[in-house]
Amino acid sequence: MSEPPPRRKRPGPAPIPRQRVLAAAAEVFAESGYDGASVVEIARRAHTSKPTIYKHFGDKAGLYRSCLESEIAVAREFLFDAYTRAESESIADEVTADVVAFFDYARERPHGFRLIVDDTHRGPGGESAQDFTDSVIDRIVRRLAARTGLDTSSTALRQIAAMLVGASVYSAREALLVSHADPAAASRLASDFMSGAVLHLAHPPSGDD
Repeated sequence: MSEPPPRRKRPGPAPIPRQRVLAAAAEVFAESGYDGASVVEIARRAHTSKPTIYKHFGDKAGLYRSCLESEIAVAREFLFDAYTRAESESIADEVTADVVAFFDYARERPHGFRLIVDDTHRGPGGESAQDFTDSVIDRIVRRLAARTGLDTSSTALRQIAAMLVGASVYSAREALLVSHADPAAASRLASDFMSGAVLHLAHPPSGDD
């Protein structure tokens, strides 16, 4: 007696273009915030279905975390590459390059930029954005320490690095996402302000302690 044919395995979830889903998710989460974002709308923009997204990402929170982590990875690579290219410049030009890098990233990936820096409607996993900001500050601290001769534990050095990141982020957000000001003028204003602070740190007046 012949053996029955083996049962066919049920096919798993069809592969979906992950980057297309994450790009659509970044748009919707940036536009509507986590609570207001609709997975149905994300699926529509990604040309897939809500059940398919859930099969691959688990739930809305899982999709948000994957989206945020993906954008953070892009931002980190974008900024750190710019920092490396500027290491041979003067201190003032290096600071300018740091500020311009934030503006360039925000202009090229406005939804990803908003997803990372706008904590008003942030979803689960938002601590990843703070970890990213801290990693950028740490990178700038190390670079400025090498340029100024100060120790990386210097409180003033870390304050300057945090101010540089804050000035870059908030001036880029204001210029590109809120007031739609001239980005070149806004980045120049921010870089001039921060260059003065860094130069003061590197070459303090003789009367300073």
